[in-house]
Amino acid sequence: MFKIGISILFFSAIAMANIPVIGQILTSNGSPLAYAVIADNTDQKWVIADENGKFYYYFAAVTSDTLSVSRYGYQSGKLIIVDKSYYSVSLTPDPIQQKEVIVSGEDYFSQGQITNTYRLEIGNDNPQKTFQQIPGITIRSYGGRAGIMTISTNGSPAVNTKIILDDIDLTSAQNGETDLSQIPETFFSNVTVANSPGILYGSGAVDGVLRISPQNQKTYFSASSGSFGLGSLSGNINKNWSKWSANLSFGYLTDDGNYKYSICNIDTSRTNNDFERKYITFRVTGRISEKSNLSAMLLESKQIRGVAGSVEWPSTEARRKDHLRLANLTYNQLHKDGYSKLQLSYRKSYENYNDPNPWWPIASTHDIYSSIIRFQHHNNIWNDISGTFLYEGKVENLKSTDVGDHQRYFNSFASIGTIPVWDKINLFPAMRFDISGNYELNPTADFRAIYNANMNSVIEYHFGTGFRYPTLNDLYWQPGGNPELNPEKSKYHTIKYRLYWKADNFSNFYFNIGNKITDDLIQWVPIDESYYIWQPQNIASSSRTNLTIGGQYDFEIIPLQISGHFTYQKTKNIDLNKQLLYAPQYIGFIGLSFNHQTFRIGVQTHYTGSRLAAYGHHDDTYLPDYWYTSISLEYKTEVFGNLVLFKIDVKNLLNAPYMSINSYPEPGRIVNFGIKYELSK
Repeated sequence: MFKIGISILFFSAIAMANIPVIGQILTSNGSPLAYAVIADNTDQKWVIADENGKFYYYFAAVTSDTLSVSRYGYQSGKLIIVDKSYYSVSLTPDPIQQKEVIVSGEDYFSQGQITNTYRLEIGNDNPQKTFQQIPGITIRSYGGRAGIMTISTNGSPAVNTKIILDDIDLTSAQNGETDLSQIPETFFSNVTVANSPGILYGSGAVDGVLRISPQNQKTYFSASSGSFGLGSLSGNINKNWSKWSANLSFGYLTDDGNYKYSICNIDTSRTNNDFERKYITFRVTGRISEKSNLSAMLLESKQIRGVAGSVEWPSTEARRKDHLRLANLTYNQLHKDGYSKLQLSYRKSYENYNDPNPWWPIASTHDIYSSIIRFQHHNNIWNDISGTFLYEGKVENLKSTDVGDHQRYFNSFASIGTIPVWDKINLFPAMRFDISGNYELNPTADFRAIYNANMNSVIEYHFGTGFRYPTLNDLYWQPGGNPELNPEKSKYHTIKYRLYWKADNFSNFYFNIGNKITDDLIQWVPIDESYYIWQPQNIASSSRTNLTIGGQYDFEIIPLQISGHFTYQKTKNIDLNKQLLYAPQYIGFIGLSFNHQTFRIGVQTHYTGSRLAAYGHHDDTYLPDYWYTSISLEYKTEVFGNLVLFKIDVKNLLNAPYMSINSYPEPGRIVNFGIKYELSK
């Protein structure tokens, strides 16, 4: 028994040297504390918690058993690293400077809103594997890596789910969607589902906001090769000083992308489906003073791809070029009772599509610009009553051969209150007002009530309204655009319950039930007898009811994590009395992860139920259900004192034939091999 105990301690010590330190910084009353600094004993390796107090500290290895935690206006602390998967650290207000206090991560649960963060520690060469962990998510792709990939939530169109990368809104002003194929796969290692999405992000966020926060605190170089001609090289260089940190990421990926598929019992091949991407990203973070910090990010991503077309209308010569540029500058000023945040962000994309076929040649280009200035102020007003106030100004520009040249402006004002009623009940009333030059004032209301019950459980009731402006394609596409469109408007109710098995915020059981009704739904319909010209109109209403049950458990005796979720959703196009398009009635997920000190194994499978793909005059078109199963294996060892990781990643393990969009078949089994060399210092 003694030998077994010593072995467990030994293996735990080895594992701790290579596991991230994850947690949340809180005030003494349980509210999230923004922008605390978590640093090692040399103060050379450090991270800054986000505005919700969340932090992720993982330099090549945690070389010390103690980290310092400091924040202006609060007593500093020493965080003792123990064998825990999650740390909740509370700091006490400090009107008079005192000695540092010792904390080891308390068994404490935040009194804030229920949040979920999803990470993929291994096999992160495909964002599908991260997003499949999120309940109610449907992934839509136009076939293989070269096909545009979008995300939808709870049976909604993709235009109602926003994707945020490092606080930059990735939404295209032209079509209202985010093409995830433009973002490097290594960025999807950390995805958080945002709370109060309609209040903080306005138009197009009614069904949710997914925040991508890349965690590149290590210097490494990696290469991979695999099925369908995949080859990639990437690297990350991280450098920290006492007051500044810099991070440079770069990569190149190529994929022949051609594969065989079967339709109507006939085997054929999908061609002109190659993909090439080059990217470079630079980030810098500065601790300017005890009261202020600064961060900046610049990303350039270029894609060249073939456009294979649909099964009925294949295109063997069509090509597309994309150039995405993102920039962000954020300044945070800390106060004893809050913070002020000023953000400037910029998104530019250039898209060129060319199909030289002789019977209907097409050549189109689109220049899309979005600029945002955002000011956010959070302050404790009185007796733990706090408020968050937001102003956002946005301008969108489009120069397009198919849409024309257009520009539109937006101004938004929002406020969110936090009101503790009793020790275990918090209320979060919120309002937002959006003003556009083309539309009247759009108010958005939101209200949450949080009850922190006994036995480490949380109950949340949420209701509110949301909206979505028409896209520039909806308004001005030639021919068919409709400048008379009204915004879509939604109202929703949600009840959430979560029970934490352990004080690590990872082991939990939850269920959510919600209902959403949308009016003035924008749909494209034919406007002449030939059916060649379509126009968007506010002609539909929809209702959606969702029930989700899920959970996750981290075992203590063995390094095993199991998670799963199941979603039932009933959707309805009220005008047609039919199910909404591409909204599966059932969605499910099961995942297992075994993390040993020298190897890791991850297995996950995702179920997508049958979907209505098109309304017909006589017979509707349905896509069959399918399982998408993946397995990842990783082995790590040391070479010259640095970490070397070998990976095998198998996607669509069962070689299931499936389509996420009608007439666009996806590839079968994919096997990729990778190696990663990670510097330990």
